[in-house]
Amino acid sequence: MVRPAIIFVLLFSIFPLIYSVWVSVHNFNAVSPNRSFVGLRNYTDVLTDPLFIQSAKFTLIFVLVVVPIQTMLGLGIAILIERDPRLRRLALPVFMVPLVILPITVAFVWKQLWNAPYGVVNQFLSTITGQAIDIDWVGSPGTAFIAIAVTEIWQWTPFMILVLLAALVGIPRELREAAEIDASSAWLRFRSIIFPAILPVLTVALAIRIIDSANLFSTIYGVTAGRPGNTTYSIVYYIQQLSSFGDQGRASAAALLFLVALVVLVILGTLRAISRQSAISEKS
Repeated sequence: MVRPAIIFVLLFSIFPLIYSVWVSVHNFNAVSPNRSFVGLRNYTDVLTDPLFIQSAKFTLIFVLVVVPIQTMLGLGIAILIERDPRLRRLALPVFMVPLVILPITVAFVWKQLWNAPYGVVNQFLSTITGQAIDIDWVGSPGTAFIAIAVTEIWQWTPFMILVLLAALVGIPRELREAAEIDASSAWLRFRSIIFPAILPVLTVALAIRIIDSANLFSTIYGVTAGRPGNTTYSIVYYIQQLSSFGDQGRASAAALLFLVALVVLVILGTLRAISRQSAISEKS
């Protein structure tokens, strides 16, 4: 009975990983039939490539900025609508809309919104400020980063809202009543009762969003295409560019380095969250 599942994992997970490792240690170029063994040269080439280092920095900053904003907005909105069933029924279909749209479609739509000078964003800013706003959002690294971040926040904050709302609704009524009796303020109730109750779900949601945000590609491809210059390259976009130019050896090496770094980051973050949950449980 487990044989189909084992075959599926071998075909779609284990074999591609092993093949990627093999490609990463060979001179694997689409324009050359030479498949000579090069050892760790592809890895050293990637690690010493300034563009890879720049892409890694961009990806790290993006995750550190976007994921906390998504989490805080998601938690805040979930708390606001959790107590009102009618508001939940009205809000949930709205929050589902960004999640069911393909990311590349969202990226191309937002590209038009960011377009200068006649994009909706500039027109909206002109209306509320009373003066003409003509910002080339993809023309400088700072504004391009804002454009990418806002696009991602718009699409994926609803994910945090839905997950955290489910966690809040799942808190037992008895626990809430005890919190209202024991805690003197809303903040104290949240810190001592509600937050520990939703922490396991929050940990999983954060892990999912960190992994997904680190794999940033569609928004960059659709909104900036790595511009201006190559200042908005993410690691995944960098890997795609290497592969599109036929350098599969270095692309595989970069992908494996990224995979290892991401797994280590998620494991360390999860362990920290578990230790914090244990500390909270012991205090309670």
